[in-house]
Amino acid sequence: MEYDKLKGIDWAWQSMDDAMTKAPLGGGSVGPNPTDRAKGGVKRSLSTEADGVPIGLAVEGANRNDFKMMKATLESIPVQRPKPTRKRPQGMCLDKGYDYQEARELVDESGTRHISEPAERKPRPSNMRPASRRVVGWSSEPAVG
Repeated sequence: MEYDKLKGIDWAWQSMDDAMTKAPLGGGSVGPNPTDRAKGGVKRSLSTEADGVPIGLAVEGANRNDFKMMKATLESIPVQRPKPTRKRPQGMCLDKGYDYQEARELVDESGTRHISEPAERKPRPSNMRPASRRVVGWSSEPAVG
């Protein structure tokens, strides 16, 4: 909230992702971590604005799906998000863990729109490694095509 007063949140693009961590003393808020031999862990879901400033956070057990934490993460943002307009569209960058109908509906409710066709990929230089995962994008601009 203080950052919004001083500089202003850039709502043009938001990004969200989750990370799992160990939580040996987490008590009842942990869940079995599917990537760490089912040891207790937590998952943190973080939303950032266009400049990378964190604006929302949710924490649950490590066994929670990314898209299931999406609503709690968006609701944790303490600043009222302005409605997107044609002059000031808003987009959301998410990875494949959010590519579910429930996540699409949640984004649609917020005024942003899913782009169904991925952008055409440019050939990668031979010295670059291939991307490790597919990115799903949402934008308030209508899809062209």
